[in-house]
Amino acid sequence: MTDGAIVPAEETRHTLYIPSPGEAKATMDALQEAMQALLTEEDYATIAGKKSRKRTAFTKLRRAFSISVDLIDGAWDDLGDDEFGFSATVRASFPDGRSEIGDGYCDSIEMSGGNIAASRHNVRAKAVTRAKNRATADLLGTGEVSAEEYMEGDYKKRPPKG
Repeated sequence: MTDGAIVPAEETRHTLYIPSPGEAKATMDALQEAMQALLTEEDYATIAGKKSRKRTAFTKLRRAFSISVDLIDGAWDDLGDDEFGFSATVRASFPDGRSEIGDGYCDSIEMSGGNIAASRHNVRAKAVTRAKNRATADLLGTGEVSAEEYMEGDYKKRPPKG
């Protein structure tokens, strides 16, 4: 405790650990192996001839690697003619504090004609799922497009941007 005197803060230095190429490769190989062991065929969907991880896969990965996800921002868009959209931004974090930001968007036009009702709940849920999957993929270094990224609906009805 000081008596009101100004005391300079101790300078802290953070050392950046740079693994050797062999260590970096071994870490990524172990991560890939763990993901392959964890996921099953039910965690994938084949869309446009490409195998993509579904929401269940990203949920399993978050649980297995202790990744937390927080909704940072969400906003509704009024698209007119009783159409609406939702934009979500999330942060996915490892327990050590490393994190990635992901965003996702969905609208009622996209969901029209699909298997799921274009309700506000479902539009918001899909936008948040997309954001969570993107942030998780970036945090794990997989950078892939999840099955939920593929769009449904009639885009000819979409109002022009501008």
